[in-house]
Amino acid sequence: MAGMPYLVGVDEAGYGPNLGPLVISLTAWHVPDEPWQVDLYERLSDTIAATTGDERIAVADSKVLYRPGAGLSLLERGVLPAVAAVAARPADLGQLWSALEADPDKRRHRLPWHQTDERPLPVGLETSETERLTASLNHGLEAAGVRLVAMRSRAVFPEEFNMLVEARGTKGAALSHLSMQLLANTLRKLGDEPLLAVCDKHGGRNRYGPLLQEVCGDQLVEVH
Repeated sequence: MAGMPYLVGVDEAGYGPNLGPLVISLTAWHVPDEPWQVDLYERLSDTIAATTGDERIAVADSKVLYRPGAGLSLLERGVLPAVAAVAARPADLGQLWSALEADPDKRRHRLPWHQTDERPLPVGLETSETERLTASLNHGLEAAGVRLVAMRSRAVFPEEFNMLVEARGTKGAALSHLSMQLLANTLRKLGDEPLLAVCDKHGGRNRYGPLLQEVCGDQLVEVH
């Protein structure tokens, strides 16, 4: 699939007034067409849906897939097969952290509720169902000519988040810096094909050129 462009999506959860952590995640897809023309929901419609209610994997905002007390099964139906598409299926929480490279310095272990990584996965699904969904996703990707090539996260715990907000001036500026940093680190590991990255607007920010230049180093950033 040499020469295929990349479609990259970035989003976050835990940005509200909660204890944390803030988690920013990214997925990168090799797609067979111009990335701005690709609708992955349409291309993978036999496997993936934007809503729950059938056998397909629901990929949607976490507010749609998770409610307190409702369990983790809807989240696991999407996350675990996707991780398995780019790495080995995580057998426990520690392997999931490692596969996503979300906390390489293990800062989570400074907090009493993150002391252990030994919780087996999945939590809300049967292992056999996870394996079925993984096979379904792999088949759907192959049939559509799409490849999931990277899945990365960045977990930011309360102490670091507060320091970044103080250093950057606002929560939105801290989020933008972290998101662009995750994107830049991932791009360095991808090929040279054209790329479209999509993310939410961060606070009231309308101009992203200086921020992109900061994380891209010596590479010239042009805004058109």
